Amino acid sequence: MKNKIKVAFIGCGNMARAVIERLSGRAAVTAFKAWGYVLSITACDKDESKLLPVQKFCKTTVDPVRAVADVDYVVVAVRPCDARAALSGLDLSNKVIISFAAGVSLDTLANITSSGRLVRCMPNINARVGEAYTAYSVRGISDERTLRETEFILGGLGMYARTDETLMSAATALAGSAPAFICSAINALCDEAVALGFAPDEAERAVVQIVAGSAAYYDEFGGGAKLESCTRGGTTEAGMAYLKENGFESVLRGAVRKAYERAEEIAQ
Repeated sequence: MKNKIKVAFIGCGNMARAVIERLSGRAAVTAFKAWGYVLSITACDKDESKLLPVQKFCKTTVDPVRAVADVDYVVVAVRPCDARAALSGLDLSNKVIISFAAGVSLDTLANITSSGRLVRCMPNINARVGEAYTAYSVRGISDERTLRETEFILGGLGMYARTDETLMSAATALAGSAPAFICSAINALCDEAVALGFAPDEAERAVVQIVAGSAAYYDEFGGGAKLESCTRGGTTEAGMAYLKENGFESVLRGAVRKAYERAEEIAQ
């Protein structure tokens, strides 16, 4: 007999929709079945229009009391400033709380939910294609089954890693924000490819493959990858010199630092 994991999402914004879509997809459903589990999802948002995109994937409701009534896990997927109001009046004391709310600490989660079983995590929008990196911290969960089920949920989104809560602001800046920085770089490469004569769709196919291939190459060969592609006096060397002169790496590191500082501000 399959074990059913019942999950309610409180809040159905971009991140929640990406996660719900992925967890409801064929690959995740097949994986859960192979592990002996069936996932049942309910999405809740006070704005009914936000539920429309996920109605084909899960049950939906605008009533949070109804959403959490018969579930094992409650995923908090609202803006940090809305977390307390969104969870007010709900009986969550016996639920496992999984929070996507950036900057909301385990202490705060314990205070507003009265739950002793808490998971603070930071997935990213790449969950939609099963390629998220999710850092997570745990409090009050020691039984093997709950830990396994929590990791099954996170594993449906991509890679996950347990980390100390003191690193969660850094994880938020990196895992939560860096996909936007990478997509910005992809957009710039596509735009310049079109300016040089590529058709837009051809440019996008080429750039996406180049970026994916470069990530795989970097994963295999490490930090020296960029140097190996630089022939003395060649085109890559010229481009790399331009990036260095214009502070490319410093700008990228600065973007992550700014995201980190903002995560720390939110956490106050």
